[in-house]
Order: sequence, then structure tokens, then C-alpha cells
Amino acid sequence: MSKFLPDQSGNPNGRPKGTGTIAKLREAIQDEIPEIIDALVAAAKSGDVSAAKILINKVIPTLRPSHSSVSEDDIEKMVTITWKTTD
Repeated sequence: MSKFLPDQSGNPNGRPKGTGTIAKLREAIQDEIPEIIDALVAAAKSGDVSAAKILINKVIPTLRPSHSSVSEDDIEKMVTITWKTTD
């Protein structure tokens, strides 16, 4: 039998949710988020690599290696990359 039950806190009298530093920071910048994102996009477009990295890390998930028995030939057959161009 397991020590903890599902959906039951191991510390029911612990700190309430939403009272930590992260929650306070989120509350402080909540109204400014659209402007912050616009500023990050503008900075990334002008060549700020750090701003670009922040945006990419939040939008594109990190690829993690998998342990599968798929061969490189199978991968080449499965993967198709399409570049969308605008004229």
C-alpha cells in the first residue's frame, strides 16, 4: 500500500497556493504582459539573441532523445520539412 493517496496533500497545513514569489511576480506583471511580449519580439527582430532565445524556448518545445528502434532511413521517410515562403 502506498504512503500517500492520490489527490491528497502530504502537508495539508502547508503554505497556501498562490502565496509564493512566482505568484506575486505574475500578479505584478499581469497587465503588462502584452507590452512585454511586443518588446521581446521587437528586440528579437532587431538582433537581440537573448530575446529570440526566450521567445523560441517558450514557443517551440525542447526535443528530447527517444530510445526507439527506428532506423535513420525510416526517419528520412517520415520527416518532411516544408518551408512557407511569402512573396
